[in-house]
Amino acid sequence: MRLEVQVFASLKDIVGAPVALLEVPDDCSVEHLLNVFAEVYPRLRDGIGSIRVAINEEYVPSEALLCEGDRVALIPPVSGGCDV
Repeated sequence: MRLEVQVFASLKDIVGAPVALLEVPDDCSVEHLLNVFAEVYPRLRDGIGSIRVAINEEYVPSEALLCEGDRVALIPPVSGGCDV
């Protein structure tokens, strides 16, 4: 199946766009998706374990399965803010 994967922050810089198109098997888990993503974008290999994945706007575990038409987002760790 073909998935549109939204990427944010540093991931957008690596991908070069806010959305990546990936071809994955029909029985694809989140863990498999991340592995495919790291193959397509090798700069992600070292930090792939810290990326959070959301499907249809909810964070999911690595064993969650993807379905055609799911809204998938990859969110890298973030820090910052300000002291109040």
